[in-house]
Amino acid sequence: MERTLDHTLGNMLRNEIDWDAFDLTPNTKAFLKRVYASGLEKYEKRLTSLGFPGGERALDAGCGLGQWSVVLSGMCKEVSGIDVSEERVTACTAIADALKIGNTQFVSGPLEKLPYPDAHFDRLICYSVLYVTDYEKSIEEFARVTRAGGLVYISTNGIGRYLFDVVKRPNPAPDFDPRIYGLKTLWNSVIGRRSGLSSKNGAVAMYISRTRGLLEKNGFEIVKSGAEGSLGEGSAPFQPGRYFGFTGAFDILARKRES
Repeated sequence: MERTLDHTLGNMLRNEIDWDAFDLTPNTKAFLKRVYASGLEKYEKRLTSLGFPGGERALDAGCGLGQWSVVLSGMCKEVSGIDVSEERVTACTAIADALKIGNTQFVSGPLEKLPYPDAHFDRLICYSVLYVTDYEKSIEEFARVTRAGGLVYISTNGIGRYLFDVVKRPNPAPDFDPRIYGLKTLWNSVIGRRSGLSSKNGAVAMYISRTRGLLEKNGFEIVKSGAEGSLGEGSAPFQPGRYFGFTGAFDILARKRES
């Protein structure tokens, strides 16, 4: 089932896909180019180090532009991706078609109400998206669709990440200002906002202890947790783990407990 991503899909990503041909908003197109710019090896290393190879059914919850789904397609028999953005789901489908990947399917929808049966997946990843959802409900749904013994990998953002956005203003686009996004997120976090979160309206800062607690409450045991990119060997971080002394991006690997 596993394939050598570096020599097959990696080459196709670099040489055979015209990224500018995708009809995307400026921020999404810039994000598309960034996540695929250096190929897939770093994503493969991350998921391999977390024990994801050999899964039966995997869910990429908040699949964005599909880089994790593409890697999962070489590790697991079936891969489902879901994202609230129809634009990004369309792009994921086009990328999978261009790469001739036949074991993935993508749908649009919210993480707070997943369109999958109970105990359907034995692998689930939610990378850098939980903070734009009502995360308590999303975690409840993760628990519902994950079978006993299944692995869940969550990467999300603490308050330090949004201070970083305000100060550094990384990766601005004509339709997205990370500084404004960071400021809105800090405000949302103060008032406890849980609905209407988006790249336009800001997200909400999360906390590692509370996130761990929610997972445990919903039937998961915590395997390990720490700064983004710190959980497995050979996987370099993609985001700052701390900024101005505050938690930035953080990772949690959990396993669904037996009933």
